[in-house]
Amino acid sequence: MAISTERLLVRELKCFMCGFTLGEVVANALQRVFRRAPDCPPLAEGRLSRMRCPRCEGPVYLEGAETTTTWTVQPARASAAMRRN
Repeated sequence: MAISTERLLVRELKCFMCGFTLGEVVANALQRVFRRAPDCPPLAEGRLSRMRCPRCEGPVYLEGAETTTTWTVQPARASAAMRRN
């Protein structure tokens, strides 16, 4: 049995002008994903560097940082197969 940990960083994406929360960015060592807030309309731009507030078209920024760790337990056969790759 092998225990795997993965550190995730969670940050809120907010508008600099009106303070509206667009959602949050969840990132690990390999990728980052934007999770839209339930009350936020779909965004026109998918790239984080070009996102604008859907309400006032203001610039957005990442606020705060919360680090979480997820634990997964893998059966012995799965962990042995991962070691071979």
